[in-house]
Amino acid sequence: MRFHVLGPLEITESGANVPFNGVKQCAALGLLLFRANKIVAVDEFVRTLWPNGAPPTARKILQNAASAIRRLLDCGEREPGRPELLTHPSGYLLKINPQEIDYFCFIDHITEGQEMFRQARFQDAVLEFRSALSLWRGPALSEILTKGISWPELETLENTVSMAFEYCMDAELACGRDRQLICEIKQFLKGSPTRERVVGQLMIVLYRAGRQVDALETFQRFRCRLREEYGLDPQQWLQELHNAILTQSPALGIASIHTGVWAQGSGTAEAEVECRSEVMKWGKTGETRVVQTAAPWSKRTSTLAPETASASSEYRGKTEDSTVATSHGPSDDLLSELDTIRQALERMFEKIIREGRS
Repeated sequence: MRFHVLGPLEITESGANVPFNGVKQCAALGLLLFRANKIVAVDEFVRTLWPNGAPPTARKILQNAASAIRRLLDCGEREPGRPELLTHPSGYLLKINPQEIDYFCFIDHITEGQEMFRQARFQDAVLEFRSALSLWRGPALSEILTKGISWPELETLENTVSMAFEYCMDAELACGRDRQLICEIKQFLKGSPTRERVVGQLMIVLYRAGRQVDALETFQRFRCRLREEYGLDPQQWLQELHNAILTQSPALGIASIHTGVWAQGSGTAEAEVECRSEVMKWGKTGETRVVQTAAPWSKRTSTLAPETASASSEYRGKTEDSTVATSHGPSDDLLSELDTIRQALERMFEKIIREGRS
């Protein structure tokens, strides 16, 4: 038996749909699926199913929903490992293999994709992120959201899907793809026009496709939108990317730039900056501890964070007329320029960390 919550609730067994109706019953089952193998307290069920206040019969309705879920799980032959709803003194627990729920498969694919990206297995990372995105069928448990029923996982899930798309595009960029991504990124931005990282990705692929003007206009439209709707300016890294495209910075040509920030854990600004700093620790050996690629002078391009697009005016001035060897190894001038980028970025990251802590 498989449960699909990344869209309208669907239950399948042996490839056939299993009917399960009733808003409260679907909501109760959905909450149990998101909290698989954890006890969900009766009070939490009541708060979730009746956000505007529970009726006097709330606990009785919940008991009826639990009975309906048991009948659903007990249909067919009883097999080892089959999902089971257990009653505890404080609530209910759904005992189930998480791999039978698309939500947990989705999270696993994203986690695997991130790890593969860190190992510079970019094509494998693309496959994992694509697998995660293929599971998304629309707003999770959409039939109950329309009734005002929700809980934290549902509220954050769409943002997680957007992040998965960003990760996927970073991996695609690291594989050297550009033109093929333009339509896909534009389509995504129609639904999420303020995802700054995706705007940067679109600017990069347009520039690489020889559409410099379109890349610059993309930035201008985004900046106008932010100012008019929110009174904000784009983040510093996106402004620097715009400047790099405007000046046709050589950094855009020698590096397979992506916008990824592969920070695990809390996702705080400090963690992201630390990860970006690690990605930038490549120098005369052409190596990095987080993203291991060939040296920047080889035919296989290196992967850098967006800050490399225009690290500082010092770097832009030194590299304006530079040429990059493509087959016989690095020149001393190129190595000096790359080292300048690294040093400038480290200074910038240190400043960001200090400002974040102050």
